[in-house]
Amino acid sequence: MRQNVFKLARQAVSGPLIERMFSCEGSRWEGDEFRTLSPLRADARTGSFAIRKDGCWYDFATGEGGDFIELVGRARNCPPLEAAKHIVRQAGSSQALEATETDQGRSKSRAILPIPAAASDSFKAACDNDLTRGRYGILAGVWPYRQADGQTLFYVCRYEAANAKEESYPVVLR
Repeated sequence: MRQNVFKLARQAVSGPLIERMFSCEGSRWEGDEFRTLSPLRADARTGSFAIRKDGCWYDFATGEGGDFIELVGRARNCPPLEAAKHIVRQAGSSQALEATETDQGRSKSRAILPIPAAASDSFKAACDNDLTRGRYGILAGVWPYRQADGQTLFYVCRYEAANAKEESYPVVLR
């Protein structure tokens, strides 16, 4: 069973992890709050920013607060999923993280770029068959998008549905 990386990240939050990720000169614990400089703005006063042991944080200067994943994401300028993965790695749970990226022993599918020539040859059949006609409508056009060297990265297929609504879908091989 897959574990949720966000759940792992929330479970990984601890005093030592908070210190490792956000400590600076003058940082200190006051009860269950770690007082430090804000990683989100230019801050000159230690203590105007607090992170609790459960990962909830509050910036007394701006009135903002949130959870640890949001804090790491904002501090690192990355989306929540990357922030959660970073927290798990920092906590030393990389094996657990790898388990979240597999599904029943198989790796999650990833796009293959550029598309191999052999796969590109069978593309038309994959885009124009009974299943795609039933789901999207009649295939009206296919446009390959290529790298500078001519290798195909992906295709955009345009279908004309029975309701006269035209729809386009990007297609990559996985």
